[in-house]
Amino acid sequence: MRASRERQRGFTLIELMVVVSIIGVLSILGVPHFRAYLLDARLSHAAPYLTDIPARNRMHFIETGTYCCGDDKEDTIVSELRAGG
Repeated sequence: MRASRERQRGFTLIELMVVVSIIGVLSILGVPHFRAYLLDARLSHAAPYLTDIPARNRMHFIETGTYCCGDDKEDTIVSELRAGG
């Protein structure tokens, strides 16, 4: 009987369950750090665009004397913001 067991190759159910549980614990610990890393990358990518908006708005004011979307024909976004919704 011992010789037949030595010839069998493969993993037992216990070994597979241990490996799956270790992978689960590592993913539980790693996913929040990965999401934080992605958020930091997106924020650092968006920062130059967000700082460019006020500068372009000032340039528009210097050229035209009005801020963007300050005319009588307002955007729906501006009117929604003023309405509070």
